[in-house]
Amino acid sequence: MSAHRSADRQRNGDAPAVDELRLRGGDAGRLRTLDGLPSLTKLRLLDVSGNLLTSLAPLAQCSSLTELDASRNMLACLNGLRGLGSLTRCDLSGNVLEHVPAWFGQAMPRLEELSLAHNQLSSLRELRALRPLRHLHRLSVLRGNAGLEGLPNARSFVITHCAELQQLEEQPVTMAEVQEAVARHPKELEALSKELAAAAKQIAALEAAAVRQAEEHAAALEAAAEAAEARGRGHARAQLGALEAALAEARRQRALSEAQLSGTRAELHEALGLVAAARLQHPNPNPNPNPTLTLTLTLTLTLTLT
Repeated sequence: MSAHRSADRQRNGDAPAVDELRLRGGDAGRLRTLDGLPSLTKLRLLDVSGNLLTSLAPLAQCSSLTELDASRNMLACLNGLRGLGSLTRCDLSGNVLEHVPAWFGQAMPRLEELSLAHNQLSSLRELRALRPLRHLHRLSVLRGNAGLEGLPNARSFVITHCAELQQLEEQPVTMAEVQEAVARHPKELEALSKELAAAAKQIAALEAAAVRQAEEHAAALEAAAEAAEARGRGHARAQLGALEAALAEARRQRALSEAQLSGTRAELHEALGLVAAARLQHPNPNPNPNPTLTLTLTLTLTLTLT
């Protein structure tokens, strides 16, 4: 079983754009790959729980995804999640994850609910990757991870690193627990405060850079528009000059033609006068004209006109 068929239908126009897709494994079969899903650019909810997936790499193109359930698979890495910046709910429980990548929290800044329960996490240090998740309210990470579940103060450690938590392991986070976490992990809290300050500074720098870039872009567009307008005016002037030159040449040619025509007319009138004078001086009683004279006059007139 694979996701090829539904994706092919969408590419061929046989079905509308998909925004929710549920492909839970069960008696009908289990997915081993998500090949074909990158075309689902409008997908917002995806449920692929209970399958045999070892990679989520094809999800890298599903940038509109807000809810993902990939629980109970065979995932050992989280490739493919790095581009899911719109994700708000993510269930990765019941896999074989041993590490949480350092980019995890930064790649999904809108995440509100996360489950990493029942994996193979063994060190609390892995959870430092969750620090950037400023909107994380519900988290399940200790339950089912044998390397974390029995550690003393593990809950307090998690609360220290996830400052906005409201529920941990399905239990509310109390104010007393927050105060205890601050007292138990002052160094972690200090490091977190420094990270927050650095993040705020970085955000301010990015905003300033964005403003500068927008201003530079606007200036470049204005300059390009002015240059295009100037080029347009120059091109129009060049075309007008060419037209005027062509018109002047046409007028000159017309004047030459008129002069040639006038000369030809004068020569014709002169030839006709000579013919008339010749007839008066040599009258011919024969009504039929002399063929030789006619031919001579015709040739003379033709050569003159030419």
